[in-house]
Amino acid sequence: MVLSVDGDGNSVLRPYYEQMDQVGLDLQYTKEAWLLKLEAIGREASSDCYSAMVGGFEYTLYGIGGSSIDAGILAEGHFDSRGSNALTPLNKDLFVGTRLSWNDSADTALVAGGFVDLDNESIFARIEYERRIGSHHKIEL
Repeated sequence: MVLSVDGDGNSVLRPYYEQMDQVGLDLQYTKEAWLLKLEAIGREASSDCYSAMVGGFEYTLYGIGGSSIDAGILAEGHFDSRGSNALTPLNKDLFVGTRLSWNDSADTALVAGGFVDLDNESIFARIEYERRIGSHHKIEL
């Protein structure tokens, strides 16, 4: 929103839509137990020009110990050219974690891992759990 003056001399807020050029890329390659992913964006506008990307892989181990549980090994790299001015804290970070899938009728899954900030070496842990409850509900923690 920008402040402007209407025909009667009153101050009013008007919407402002900055013109920009933007290009995005979303790639995924799957081969057997491997999943490779890349998401990237480049944006140019009068107020800001930047690029950002996240790329990584997942390798899945099927039927751990003869069970129906699959375990995925995850690794990702996050980069944003705006550095500490980025709108996300993941501007130069690595993620390493695992995904456990029970392959049951409730679609139970757990993802756990940690982000390492390459600028200040801080670590952020994350755990996600989800499971369907009946046919109409789902719990996500």
